[in-house]
Amino acid sequence: MNLNPTVNAGVDQSICLGYSANLSATGNSGLAPYTFNWDNGLGLGQNKSVNPITTTTYTVTITDANGCSNTDQVL
Repeated sequence: MNLNPTVNAGVDQSICLGYSANLSATGNSGLAPYTFNWDNGLGLGQNKSVNPITTTTYTVTITDANGCSNTDQVL
């Protein structure tokens, strides 16, 4: 039996129009190495910089070396 990895997309953030924020996902459990895949066109990577023009929820999916996955969201 393989444990699912856990992922934390970070704390919710308020971003003023015209400014950016950094998103940083962290993984735990499961079997490293991990792959992080963000939605909203952000793609692969553990860290992303965003500058949304409206309230946006970002979802990150973590996949471990066993192919097990999990998701988390940040607003």
